[in-house]
Amino acid sequence: MAELFDGRSQLLIFQYGPCYSAGCPINSSIADSINGILPHLHARDVTLLLVSRAPLTKLQAYKLRMGWSLPWASSANTDFNFDLGSSFTDDQVRGFIGSLGDKILPIVRQNATATGTDPVGYLSEAPGMSAFTLEDGAVYQTYATTARGLEFVMTDYPILDRVPTRAIRPRPGFGVMTSTPEASKEIMASSAPARDTDFNTETIEEFRANGGHVGGLLAGTTMVLVHYIGARSGI
Repeated sequence: MAELFDGRSQLLIFQYGPCYSAGCPINSSIADSINGILPHLHARDVTLLLVSRAPLTKLQAYKLRMGWSLPWASSANTDFNFDLGSSFTDDQVRGFIGSLGDKILPIVRQNATATGTDPVGYLSEAPGMSAFTLEDGAVYQTYATTARGLEFVMTDYPILDRVPTRAIRPRPGFGVMTSTPEASKEIMASSAPARDTDFNTETIEEFRANGGHVGGLLAGTTMVLVHYIGARSGI
C-alpha cells in the first residue's frame, strides 16, 4: 500500500461507491468537488485518490467521461474495501433491507437505478474517506468516516445551506446530488418533503416507544434524540 502515497507522507483515500453502468451520483458529486484541490494537497505533502472495487478499465473509462484528473485505483479481487468497512456482501445487505421493510429511502432506489443496479447492489458499496500516514515504511490508518461524516467534501452543501429554500437540499440521507441538471430535476421532483417528515416521525415514535431503541436503518446504533420543542425524549 505504501506505493499509493506517491512519494508523500500522508494519504487520503475516498472509497468511491458503486460503479456499475455509471458511477453513483452522490460519489460523482464528491469527486467533482475534490478534483480541483490536488495541487493544494500535494503542496502540503498529501496524496488524494479514489479507490473502487470495479475493474480498472471501467474506472479509467468513467474517469475520462467525467473529465477528472484524480488518480483512481481498483481494489477488485481484494478485501481492501471490506477491511475499511465500505463493502458488504449481498447477504448482509439483504438482511439489512429486510429489517427496513418499507423504510428504504426513495433516494436509494433512485440512485440504484441511476447506476444500473438494484438497492442491494447499490447498498453493497458505501462511500467513505480514510486517512493514512507513512512512517519508517509502515502504514498507519489515522482517520475514517462515512455517511453524513462526508459532508466536508460535499462543497455544494455549505453553499446550499445559505439559500432560503430548504427544498433545494432534501433530507434525510445524503440528499440529492447528481452530475447532470436533468437528473437533479428528476430526483428533486420525486423527493417529496413529506417523505422526509414521515421517516423522521416514525423513527422518533419508535425511539420513544422502545426506550431509546429503533430497528431498520438505525438498528444497533447509539442514539440521542435532540429536540427543541420541550417534548419528552424517551431517554
